[in-house]
Amino acid sequence: SQNRMSPAFSLHCLLLFVILKVSAGYVPKWAPTYQMNRSTIVMPCNESGYFNDQVIKELGRYGIVDIDWSNAKQVWASTSPMNDQELLLASAQKIKKVN
Repeated sequence: SQNRMSPAFSLHCLLLFVILKVSAGYVPKWAPTYQMNRSTIVMPCNESGYFNDQVIKELGRYGIVDIDWSNAKQVWASTSPMNDQELLLASAQKIKKVN
């Protein structure tokens, strides 16, 4: 009896090879670092309200802060017209000021 790889296994191996080959082009060209403001991204969200000063100070340590669209949703969803964009911008400006 001859040992053969199943077609499904062969296909998985081929796909893995292609994914690794393609993704190798997306490796950053700079040296790795563990310095948070140069290497780390965070996506915070507080649906019930705004970030307090302590949270804003902590978020200022990250390199990229991607505020979730539903941040402070309980606040802006009850206004008419809804002003979510203005509130997200104000939160981003507070975090940027700390950083």
